[in-house]
Amino acid sequence: LTNSEIDESDLQAILHDGVAYIGLEGTSLVLHTGVQSGSWSLVEERSSDGQLTEEVFTSYIDHGSKPSAASYAYQIVPGASDVDLLNNDNSVRVLANTSELQAVHTASESLTQAIFHAPAVLDLPEGSHIRTDASGAIQYRAVDDKRLLTVADPTQKLRQLTVTLDGRVTGLGASYDSGENVTRVTVLLPEGPYAGQSVLIPLVQTGG
Repeated sequence: LTNSEIDESDLQAILHDGVAYIGLEGTSLVLHTGVQSGSWSLVEERSSDGQLTEEVFTSYIDHGSKPSAASYAYQIVPGASDVDLLNNDNSVRVLANTSELQAVHTASESLTQAIFHAPAVLDLPEGSHIRTDASGAIQYRAVDDKRLLTVADPTQKLRQLTVTLDGRVTGLGASYDSGENVTRVTVLLPEGPYAGQSVLIPLVQTGG
């Protein structure tokens, strides 16, 4: 972007200073650039009330008036150079965006990242599923027969979290249920000063 005043809406992608902002799932972006004045005391009372005037880049999502059960999704890509290429890149896919579950899948990285706000079932692109018995943050990478499961409890309250995967999987905390053909992976979570830290569990898929 150049140093001139711009007001635009209904944008799908913006590239500014090497960072791309991309609306996903039909989400539109609003852009404003121009000179703005203000003081840090407007942000934090104890800061200086001296007036500053600078060129400011502003991009946001217009939620509209009193949205109800609405959703939006966007992607921020540092180090970007070709926003059109990124905007047409379908490797990033929103799998879920509800009050119970938010998840994205990046095909180029074979990576799924999800926030479970409650126990739920996540449908993966290849047809398998991830289930949890509690809220938590999950990262799941599947390459050939290798699986890398990362689990965290942002609430810092849980002692353990059980993640259920389809098929037979082996690894720390994994227990296979032949009747349901699923593997339950019980992850012991850090406590005390380490509560909230991520736990990485390497796994191997040995059966479908």
